[in-house]
Amino acid sequence: MRELKAFLESRRDEAAGLLAELIRFKSVAGEGEDEIQRFLAEKFRALGLEVSLELVPESIKEHPSYTRADRELDYSRRPNLFAAWKGSGPKSVILCAHSDVVPAGDWTEAFNPVIQNGRVIGRGAADDKGHIVSIYYALLALKELGRQPRKSVEVQVVIEEETGGNGALAAILTGHRADGVIVMESTDLSICPANRGAVWYKIEMQGVPVHMGRIREGVNAVEKMAEVIPVLRQYENKLIAESNHPLFREYEQPVQVNIGMIKGGDWPAMVAGWAEMEGGVGFLPTKSLEDVQKELTALLQNHPDPWVREKSKVSFPKLHNDAYETRLDDPLVTGLKESAVAAGASGKVTGLIVSCDARLYAKVGQMPTVVFGPDSIKQAHSREESLSIDEMVKASEIIARYLLA
Repeated sequence: MRELKAFLESRRDEAAGLLAELIRFKSVAGEGEDEIQRFLAEKFRALGLEVSLELVPESIKEHPSYTRADRELDYSRRPNLFAAWKGSGPKSVILCAHSDVVPAGDWTEAFNPVIQNGRVIGRGAADDKGHIVSIYYALLALKELGRQPRKSVEVQVVIEEETGGNGALAAILTGHRADGVIVMESTDLSICPANRGAVWYKIEMQGVPVHMGRIREGVNAVEKMAEVIPVLRQYENKLIAESNHPLFREYEQPVQVNIGMIKGGDWPAMVAGWAEMEGGVGFLPTKSLEDVQKELTALLQNHPDPWVREKSKVSFPKLHNDAYETRLDDPLVTGLKESAVAAGASGKVTGLIVSCDARLYAKVGQMPTVVFGPDSIKQAHSREESLSIDEMVKASEIIARYLLA
């Protein structure tokens, strides 16, 4: 495999340049996605892969795993990209990455990439365009070296990962399957066969609004909502106690109950007639999404205050990412670990405490799934997001070795 390592090292600067080129596409949800997908389609087509661009069907919005956003976008010009290469053996693998990125916020130079000190800096470098480059150069290396992969590979570059995973969901529902799935996200080159889940909740509380001069005749919904907070904290403690999982023991607090937003009332001189609380719960594969939703519902139904029991409700209209785990002895896990070690990486197997598309391939698609990729997830979404060029190239080597094994 020396020639593989040498080839990738010789293309190191070229790979960094391609990542910089991808960063220049402002591919936030609904903006620039078509352009980057068509650009990448031509790159993979030039490698001799069988390439297709497939629109996400509108019918996906009826699926229970579909994630709704505040601003729904249509799918008429936002395709998923698929690029396939037939292997010499019977096994197959999906290599998945996403081309959408989070908005730049106040980072004015987010889409003007800079290459310095061995890193590429710009929005999407670590999440997730550097991983697209890792996939591309793994396949380019095999093509240039005249090596056919043993495993048939389908590259999937999907949209809408950042808003919940609807691009990956569409790929699964339209029949794209394999013996295993590698979802490319930053894991410091660790292999992650288990993923924390996350669900956003919305609690609504009714009150009785009256003028503050008649305060004793009203019921303050904001004050009643405050009575929910201690119960949520008790639930968090229970969740922590029930979440002992071997792949997540390195994390100080891998599960949590967050209170993100509270609002209520209509006027300073009026007893609040309504209140809303929104937040999130992170949970491990020791529980399912359904378990957490039922437990949150029960918190209100069993609250000691009769008003809270009768005048509140909880719903889950937005993010609903299930936790998942793949068996440690699955060939996908063991094979990728062997390839990582052979390439000089640690081959560490651990859990991932952020949500991504992986849970859809595992839960909806029922396929063995791992998350893997260069550099740290701490870089994602930051004001100075960047990716190590060395690790990006190392990831290419590990993927290439896995495809050949």
